[in-house]
Parts: sequence; C-alpha cells; structure tokens
Amino acid sequence: MLDHIEQVVSRQQLAAAAETVLELLPLPTTEDDGDLEWRVELLDRFGTVRPFVDMLASVIPWGCAAAGSPILAALRALPRLMAARKPGREHIKGFEDLVTGSWRRLVFHNPKLDPPLIDRPAYTFCILEALHAALRRRDVYAVGADKWGNPRARLTEERLWVRERQAVLTALGLDADPAVHLRELAEMLDGAYRVVAAGLPANASVSLKGGKLHLARLEAAPEPEGFTAAHDAVQAMLPRIDYPELLLEVHAHTGMFDYFTHITGSHVRRDDLDITLAALTVARSCNVGLTP
Repeated sequence: MLDHIEQVVSRQQLAAAAETVLELLPLPTTEDDGDLEWRVELLDRFGTVRPFVDMLASVIPWGCAAAGSPILAALRALPRLMAARKPGREHIKGFEDLVTGSWRRLVFHNPKLDPPLIDRPAYTFCILEALHAALRRRDVYAVGADKWGNPRARLTEERLWVRERQAVLTALGLDADPAVHLRELAEMLDGAYRVVAAGLPANASVSLKGGKLHLARLEAAPEPEGFTAAHDAVQAMLPRIDYPELLLEVHAHTGMFDYFTHITGSHVRRDDLDITLAALTVARSCNVGLTP
C-alpha cells in the first residue's frame, strides 16, 4: 500500500501532511479541551435534569445504528446509576470510553470524592451530551419520531427505486454513480479549507488550540456621531405601553391574528382567540413561558 502512495507523493510529504492533520484534529482524549469551565457551570443544573432521566432511558422508544449502540446502552443504564447510593466505576463498567475530554476530570477526579467513586451529575451530563451528538448524527434516533426519527426508514423501497431512479436523478441533476457527487463535494470542501487556511497566518483574531479554532472576542463597534441624541429622542416619543397591549392594538388596526387558521381547516373561531394568540406570541418571543 505504501508503495502505491509513494507513486503519488513522497514519504516526507506524507509525514508532513500527517503531522498537519494531527495538529488540526480535535483530541477527545485530552482533558484540556477548553470546555471545562462551562461544563462545571452545567453541573449546577443537575436538579432540573434528574427527573427526566428515567423518561429518557425507558419511556422513549430508542433505536440506533451500530455507532450509537454504546451510547444507547449507557443511557439505559443511567437509572441504575441514579439509584446507587455511592456510584463508582463498577456502575459504568463498559462505558468509560464515552467519558472523554474534560469530562474525565469532572467524572473521575472530583476532589470531594475518594476513588473509585465517580461524580454522578458529571457522568449524567456526559452521557446526555453524547446522546445529543448522536441524535444530530442520526446514530441514535427515536422510533416513529418526525424530526429525530430514523432517516433510513424513509428510503425508497428498492423495487420503486429501480423504476423511478432515472426520473429522480434527472430532476435532482445527480449522476447515478454516488462517487461522482461525493467527489464534487470533496473538492468544494477542500477548496473552502484551503481558502480559510490561506488566511489564517495573517489573521490575528484566529488561533488553533487543542485542535479547535478559537476566535478573539469581538469588540463593540463605536456608536456613530449623533446616535445618543437620536436614540434618546426616539425613546421619548415612544408611548409607554405593555407588549401584549401593543400586539392587540396592532391586531385591532390590521386584523393580523385573523390570518391564523386551525390545523383542521375549520373556520370556527373563539371570540377571545386574539387574546390567546397575543399571549402565545409574548410567551414565545420573550421566552417567559405560558404561566406569566
């Protein structure tokens, strides 16, 4: 295999490329991954997450691809960890490889716990973070779900694909050989990486640390001349009115809420539907929930 490679590039070029790749790739096994600080803050929210662990582990019908099997097994084992009085490494046997990066320090090296005890909140959040990543990759999916379901279940049956293949490929402008499309995507990605890499040496706001790209904090742009006076003048002219009342007044002038229709297509409307829609708009846009 190496003989074939050396027909294209020299061994020195290959070694240099490998070093570059290792420098750029994230190192999940290192504990210094830059995420320690926000993960420590995350542990303060364990009380909010804990009641939902059983539901995640046993109520939702999960499915997975081969890559998601260890994560799903670790998720289903979480209730046993929750029930343990003093959880230790024996409670996560077989799942320790899932604890990577700064999670290792938080899970295994809590100064308040004596080995082999582990930090229960840290391990729980570690598995939940792995579950979220697996859901985004579709390695784990919720059976029957729409957004987070199994995308493979929506593939066209083989007998239908044979009949409709040419029409579909023509409509999408794709070649029958997937390697052609993949090669085009690879060339686009390679070009984008090269453009970014070419600009890195001259960009003092960007740095690479631990295989991750770090951007310098953006400073606020200076306010233009006259901004303060114009801002204060506009603020003084604005009427003091509650947000819900403003929505209802705009509705009274424009009838904007009349364009909301029932999902069934029914034209029957409650007399106070405008108030309900105003309340929903406030709850969603201000992120205050429905209770206020």
